[in-house]
Amino acid sequence: MIPLLWALLALESGSPQTAAHRIDHAPVIDGRLDEAVWQNAPVTDAFTQQYPLDKEAPTERTTMRVLYDDEAVYFGFELEHKNTPIFGRLTRRDRDSESEWISVQIDTRREGKAVYTFGLNVVGVVVDAIISEPSNWNFDWDEVWEARSARTPTGWTAEFKIPLRILRFDATQPVQSWGLQAIRYLAQNQEFDLWSYVPRDAANPLARFGRLDGLENLKPGGALELRPFAAGHVTRQDATDQTSATGISAGVSGGLDLKWHATQDLTLDAAFLPDFAQVEADQLILNLTNYETLLPEKRPLFLEGAEVFSFPLQIFYSRRIGNVPTAPTLLDDMTLKLVNVPSPAQIYGAAKLVGHLGQNWTIGALTAVTGRNEVVTQGMDGMRTNRLAAPLRASEVLRIKREWGTTGHIGFFGTATNTFENGETYPGFGTGMQLCPSGTAAPIGARCFRESYVAGIDALWHSPSGDYSANAALIESFIHGGLDAVQLDGTKIGPGARAPGAWLRLAKDGGKLLVSGTYSGLGQRLDYNDLGYMQRQNLHEATASVGYRTLAPGRLTTETVSNLTVTQRRSLSGLDLGQIYELNTKLRFLNYWSAFAALDLAPAHYDDREVGDGTALERGSYVGARLDLSSDPKQPVAVDFSGQMQSIERDAWYLSLTGTLSLNLLPQFELTLSPVVTRSLGERRFAWEQSGAMGGNEYVFGSLDAKSVGATLRAGYTFAPRISLTTYAQAFLASGSFTDRRVVAAQPGARVRLDAIAAAPTTTMLPAGMTTPDFEQAALNLSVVFGWEYLPGSTLYLVYSRSQLPSINIPDLGAHLAPRALGRGSSTDVVFLKLTYWWAS
Repeated sequence: MIPLLWALLALESGSPQTAAHRIDHAPVIDGRLDEAVWQNAPVTDAFTQQYPLDKEAPTERTTMRVLYDDEAVYFGFELEHKNTPIFGRLTRRDRDSESEWISVQIDTRREGKAVYTFGLNVVGVVVDAIISEPSNWNFDWDEVWEARSARTPTGWTAEFKIPLRILRFDATQPVQSWGLQAIRYLAQNQEFDLWSYVPRDAANPLARFGRLDGLENLKPGGALELRPFAAGHVTRQDATDQTSATGISAGVSGGLDLKWHATQDLTLDAAFLPDFAQVEADQLILNLTNYETLLPEKRPLFLEGAEVFSFPLQIFYSRRIGNVPTAPTLLDDMTLKLVNVPSPAQIYGAAKLVGHLGQNWTIGALTAVTGRNEVVTQGMDGMRTNRLAAPLRASEVLRIKREWGTTGHIGFFGTATNTFENGETYPGFGTGMQLCPSGTAAPIGARCFRESYVAGIDALWHSPSGDYSANAALIESFIHGGLDAVQLDGTKIGPGARAPGAWLRLAKDGGKLLVSGTYSGLGQRLDYNDLGYMQRQNLHEATASVGYRTLAPGRLTTETVSNLTVTQRRSLSGLDLGQIYELNTKLRFLNYWSAFAALDLAPAHYDDREVGDGTALERGSYVGARLDLSSDPKQPVAVDFSGQMQSIERDAWYLSLTGTLSLNLLPQFELTLSPVVTRSLGERRFAWEQSGAMGGNEYVFGSLDAKSVGATLRAGYTFAPRISLTTYAQAFLASGSFTDRRVVAAQPGARVRLDAIAAAPTTTMLPAGMTTPDFEQAALNLSVVFGWEYLPGSTLYLVYSRSQLPSINIPDLGAHLAPRALGRGSSTDVVFLKLTYWWAS
């Protein structure tokens, strides 16, 4: 049944419709539409230009035909090129490139909330993705389907075969009517032509699809898919300042990925002993904040279906599953040394259930079990022992939503982490005490690891057009067992701790005038970092934004968007954590360049996370500016540049320069070089804490001189759409030194003003036994991946990787960039081979 509001919106916008033609014999997918079945299908050419000339006729004509049978839906396109040249680049699968593209988007439920996207470029590169909202595209959703392109005297043609088994739809309905969109991209003038026209200022284009009718008696696809794999590796590693393991080792492993379609609209994905050695390493950065770096998820196991687990607050951060734990603290008697450092935890198994329960209910459920993570220590006598870094852990996530047609939903989200220490014994630490891996002393027999639970509800409403929306969420966290943990703002969170959190957003996202307001409130003892990502608790944050955009081409630009944003942050006790006022504008030019410019202002405020015990350090006011530039991407040489600078009170400043040089001298070869330079000078930062002469607390603050220089190289050569060779390399140097160090006597929780630091006495010596806060880092990391999809869904990976620990021990105060350490530091080299085979019933 078509939701009434969706149908009314389709009638109001004049959305097109076409019918699929049932066939008895499937066409050969070769990119050519020369078979009789294509000639009998209805033809539609109702394409309208959206960009750069809104609602104008397309530069080139495009036609679309649709067929279907009991196995698949087929799309055929004829794409003329009479007025523009054909432009194409050969890349690996799912790699965006400046080429001629044609794509189809299918909304099997016609709700404007979950859309399947399938694309093909003129040289045969395919992409697929799931869109859960206009800005949330999951390109890491990879399914087994077919598409081919072919050149013709007047342009090119494209043929798609999309199996029914990969689409979720209500198979109980005898007649299906799906939402459909087709988008053509003309690279020469960056033109977008849409089959179902959507204004550029529409907030939710997914709600403005046309209709694909005539789908009768669709049968569910295959129920079971299996993808077993076998892998082997050879590893060579060096000893480091922290570890003694060295030499060459080898090993083999195997695992299985499984997909079971319980119904056509409910799918179970499972993985046993998965291996992700073919995934690109994380990029090294210099993080000068006191917030954890948010890393992107790159593992296919967690990327597929990720859109189902979206929630306003990031209470699920999949990088927590199988992450690398901190090395356990050793007794400080200089007799033990680590043989190795912890590696990513082995995922024994994971299962994910995603789909619909009935007409209006959706579910996403995930469970994963990760193994014990141990390291080996060695004493001066050569004796080796195993030390626990992290225990066996089970992670569970549940997401349930009650959909309200096309206008929103109300939902529940819950997460749980359970640890199994199983009577683990830890080294003794004094009388009746044990040393936990975190370095905290606890009574013998006490649990060192905790369990964490989070539950929340959310609601979303938006107008049928999507222009107006309201979104809210409430959560609560609960900690069971384990040890007390002190947050950087001084809050102690331990067994029994619980606290709420709230989030609210009201917005007008459509039209030329854009307005939004957002509020976040996080309780003082709120903590969902065991399975989520939370920068901090103890926070009130409110943001208001007003913007305006122009969509008609002008003398220089094709569109502009300008915004004024104001953000206010305070702790729950009223401590001023800062305000930011920002004015920015984004421009797209007639010559296909684009630019983003911003000015921002922040008055003086306090940072209660800098010291780590709740002491609040005053941060000076600053004025900042940012400029981003991007050149025409279809040129053989393209440039992206981003520069940011802040002038901070009391002669301090921050500068960041990044850029990307892209070379596309051959259609099948791409090369990008991305240099990065950062510098922070003169800002007062916390260096160390020491005991005062009278027994009180003394804090040492210094002017931080931090800098980093690096470059990332990515190169890709595509031999064929399913055979590619990619290379990733990063050179990274960083250092930080504290100068003009001054001693301030204060109690935990006090407020330390910059004037007080400037008037405080200086110090030059580190207390005995204290490690220098200065640091040097250097690393040269490399990976080369050969990928071959030798059969649909079946792949071969051959990988070489080199990784280097970035930290360098320095004996005393004073640090500098250390280019000599590049390539000379301790490293690990791995050669990895992985073979997968896909089978479907």
